[in-house]
Amino acid sequence: MLSVEALPSGPLGVHAEIIVEAPGIRLTPELARAEFESGRGTRGETPILSAGLGARPRWVSLTLSNPRAESVPLTLSIGVSWIDYLDLYLEPAGAPVQAWRLGDALMGAPGLVAGIGFTRDLVIPPGTSRLLLRAETVDPFALDIQLHSTKDWQAFFAANNYLYGLTYGFLLALLIYNAILYSGLRESSFLYYSLYLASFIFMNLAYTGHGQALWWENWPGFQRYVVLVGMLVTPFFGLLFAQRLLVLEQHAPKIRRGLLWTSLIGIFLIIALALADLHYAATIFAFTSYTLFTVIMVALGLFSLRHNVQRGGYFLTAALAGMIGSIITTMAGPGFIPYTLFTYHAIEWGLMLEATLFALALSSQMRTYQRERDEAQTLAHKDPMTGLHNRRSFDERIARLIGQTERVGYPMTLALFDVDFFKRYNDTYGHAAGDEALKQVAKCLQAEARRPGDMVVRLGGEEFALLLEDNDQAIALQRANAVCDRLIATAIVHADNDAAPVMTISCGIAQRRAADTAKTLFARADAALYAAKKSGRNRVCAEAGADGTPAG
Repeated sequence: MLSVEALPSGPLGVHAEIIVEAPGIRLTPELARAEFESGRGTRGETPILSAGLGARPRWVSLTLSNPRAESVPLTLSIGVSWIDYLDLYLEPAGAPVQAWRLGDALMGAPGLVAGIGFTRDLVIPPGTSRLLLRAETVDPFALDIQLHSTKDWQAFFAANNYLYGLTYGFLLALLIYNAILYSGLRESSFLYYSLYLASFIFMNLAYTGHGQALWWENWPGFQRYVVLVGMLVTPFFGLLFAQRLLVLEQHAPKIRRGLLWTSLIGIFLIIALALADLHYAATIFAFTSYTLFTVIMVALGLFSLRHNVQRGGYFLTAALAGMIGSIITTMAGPGFIPYTLFTYHAIEWGLMLEATLFALALSSQMRTYQRERDEAQTLAHKDPMTGLHNRRSFDERIARLIGQTERVGYPMTLALFDVDFFKRYNDTYGHAAGDEALKQVAKCLQAEARRPGDMVVRLGGEEFALLLEDNDQAIALQRANAVCDRLIATAIVHADNDAAPVMTISCGIAQRRAADTAKTLFARADAALYAAKKSGRNRVCAEAGADGTPAG
């Protein structure tokens, strides 16, 4: 017997007596009361009364004592939200019986409170009262029966709202964040992850009663199957996300196609079972499929580690968290493990951890994409052998600088360099030695790029350029001669040659004029370079036809 002055907190299953209806027999409240009074009821063994899928209807009896002189208001809560029919009777001693019918199979889902289950305000008169409850459902049978004082109910209701607010807020934030990333990057893994989160949120809203309480309370037939269909749709989007993140198209195309086609067939099958109103078969199929999905996700994580797929570690850890949470809740529903508050919410806590780890995996993927893009951009603008800017980078920079000099008016000078007799050098010492020699030329040029705006370029082959921002022709002549002197002083020794061959370079210089474009400036510098080579090489010439200044 429970005293209303000292009610236990939490589920009351161990304080209840239970009678299971025999097949083909439906007890009336009077017959059920007689059965309990004759001692045929069995004591509840767990706080939350569970009996698995397709369980026979059960009667539950709680005896309440009110020692006060006045009635005591209490709130009765009965989780979970998917019980088809709940017939509730309050039988005060010497007073009329009060009766209510609750359940999600009824139009309007009377008594349903989102996230909690079914509730009813009771007034317990002085003396002894019996609380009788008959529960019937095809879905996993679980009854979380609690009695709350007014103050305790407010705290319980608020805590429940905070829990689901945190859960849905966290998942919605991840969904919106990844949807924004997809809209900007057009990377399908972000889209599939957003759809996976959206489908899970929707399934969970239906599973916890939020959907029926808020949107489809007058569609009991829809509520009957929406969770079961969701248990097939969510895995489909999860597998889409997994195959994209783990690059299964590249590593295991047959596995990828098999998983996606199998999940699509599963969706069609669950819809067919729903249309045929085969509720028990649909429930078994949905729970089995969802459990299999969590195992497949872990298997994909192990596969990715074995094949050294990037982000495989993140994926495996996330899949394990989701699998453990899902299996706990899925196994608790049919009664394979005890149904408790922890096992009831394990799927949500597991998914929050899984979602966090998947988000880290996507962040890692985004960093990889960013690094690859930066590397590709660098390769597009850099000469891979010398590390200098290439012709493409030079063309972009000189066009920008010409526009700036027109606006600001500061000078700009271009020096073009060509290694003397480089073909002969290559033929004599080999291409590997020639490559090393070009690297030395690059170092000599870089030593004269003294300002942040100076640019050293390998135009191609043995041709180089030094683009000097805010420097006139006189300074360019000094820098170019310094390059020639530095190169002559550099002993280039090769493994198969004891001698230190001397390498020289020719240079042509042009300072930008008011009417110059990038093309005309380059042409004048090239003409000056031609003049330097024609006059004997190892020279620096400014403008075509000018006298060269010997480099040494």
